[in-house]
Amino acid sequence: MKTIKLLILFICFILPINLTACKSTNNGDINPVKNNKDISFNMTIENKDATKVIYEFYKLVVEKKPDEYTKLYTKEYRKLLMDKNVKDDIKYIKSATIKDVKFLKSMPQEKGTQEYIVEIDLQYEGVPEDLKPIAISGERTLFIILKFEDGGWKIASIGTGP
Repeated sequence: MKTIKLLILFICFILPINLTACKSTNNGDINPVKNNKDISFNMTIENKDATKVIYEFYKLVVEKKPDEYTKLYTKEYRKLLMDKNVKDDIKYIKSATIKDVKFLKSMPQEKGTQEYIVEIDLQYEGVPEDLKPIAISGERTLFIILKFEDGGWKIASIGTGP
């Protein structure tokens, strides 16, 4: 008898609620949501969106827009530069001409990152004495690691060697 009452309760109350809830969702419109942990980029193929970040970064640097170009850093890199109060030559760049950007597909890549060799001509102005040994105008080779973070490519590091 108790089983029959539970069955009637289920049929009369719980089943209609479940059916109504299922009917109201449009399963055809549900798109999978990816977060950074789900990213599985093919690290042997250059990503054009990633290289655009490099060009945009130096454009904003030359335009003297630090609030905008620092948004192109990963959270970790931005925190490192701010917490350590790193003095860098970026804010003294007068012009930047990118000669070439090459994807380093032969280098082992961390998941969600890509590394590039950037041939660039940097011209500086107003460099303080303590930065003059590193802020030398002329052509140089930089190694830039980009990381996919918060739905877009960000600069994880800029260096002079891999």
